Amino acid sequence: MVNYTEKEIRNTIVEIYKELNKDYETLLEDGQYDTIAYDVGYLESLCMIIGKHNLGSKIYEKFMSNFSTRQQQFMEDRNA
Repeated sequence: MVNYTEKEIRNTIVEIYKELNKDYETLLEDGQYDTIAYDVGYLESLCMIIGKHNLGSKIYEKFMSNFSTRQQQFMEDRNA
């Protein structure tokens, strides 16, 4: 079993967040909803591990609050 330090977990959160934030629109357009959901869930879990529940909730809100609406919008635009 590998034990990560809080600093390593924080660095991982930053790296994944930056990548997701950069690629979010492209992932939506490409229909890679599972990738978005996986990354958000993973980020939330990491935040919980280090006791940053509010941060995990904010990340969820940023990427998932309108997720189904945006997913549906992209699907409609793609089929138009």
